[in-house]
This record gives sequence, structure tokens and C-alpha cells, in this order.
Amino acid sequence: MTDPTSAGGEDSTSRPIEPSDLDVAISVARQLLESRSVLSLRESLRLLLRALDAEPDTEKGPELVPTPGGEPMTAKTTPPTEARELRDLLAAIREALTLPFDTADYDRRLIARAGWARAVVDAVLDNPGEDIGWNADFLHSKLTAEQADAEARASKRGEGQ
Repeated sequence: MTDPTSAGGEDSTSRPIEPSDLDVAISVARQLLESRSVLSLRESLRLLLRALDAEPDTEKGPELVPTPGGEPMTAKTTPPTEARELRDLLAAIREALTLPFDTADYDRRLIARAGWARAVVDAVLDNPGEDIGWNADFLHSKLTAEQADAEARASKRGEGQ
């Protein structure tokens, strides 16, 4: 008598388990997370949408995107200039929230940097599409000045020894 759980009497443990479409899409997305290639990112999103059975229907026209208030809005592409400004802002925020753990005054510096990052995010969210580049430049300049101050303090500590 054959095992009812095996197909055709074969041992099911001898066959490799195929990853699901979602597993593959997640793996690709993780690998491309740091990519700066728009085409790679688009392909990753396409795979993820396919795995979720949510591919956009290109014959319907613009897709409507639900908003938190429930009102749908038309999805639109981000102009290249705004996309560059957004990437620059995200890079500045990542820089603000990244310090080596062995940095002198780590806690104090990270709290100050997080506060600046939060202020910039709030400003961008309060005024969508306006002054994104200015906010990125502001955060970069605050981080540059803060780093120079930290280096000056470290230099003074070194002279005092």
C-alpha cells in the first residue's frame, strides 16, 4: 500500500521545494533595495505585483490609488527632478540617522540628528512637492556643521591630554 500523501507513490521528500512567486519577488526586492537603477526597481516592483496577483491593467488607463481618507486619486509618475530631490532627501535622512556606535557623544549627537531629520520630514509632509531640495540641502548643511563641531571638540579633547 502506498502512502496517500505522496503523489503517484513517489517520496515527496526527494523533490526540491519550489519557492513561491512571492518568495522570489521578495528575494529580488531585497537584493535590489540599494539599487539606483530605475529599471531594476521597476522590475522588482512588477515581480512583486505579479506575485500578489495585482499587476496593473495597462488597457484601463490610469490606475486609481486609494488614499487614507478613502477617496481614490489618479496615480501619476514623479518628475525626474523631484525624484532626484526625493532620493537626495532620503540619503540625507539616512546619513542623519547613521553614526558609528563608538562615536564620542553618540547618544547626544544621534538625538540631535534625529530631531533635524524629523523636522525635515514634517516640513515635506506638510507641504508636499514644495522645497524638497531645500530641505535636503538644509539637512546636509546641518550634518556638515555638526560633524565639524564634533571634530573640533575631539581635537580640543586631544590637546587637553
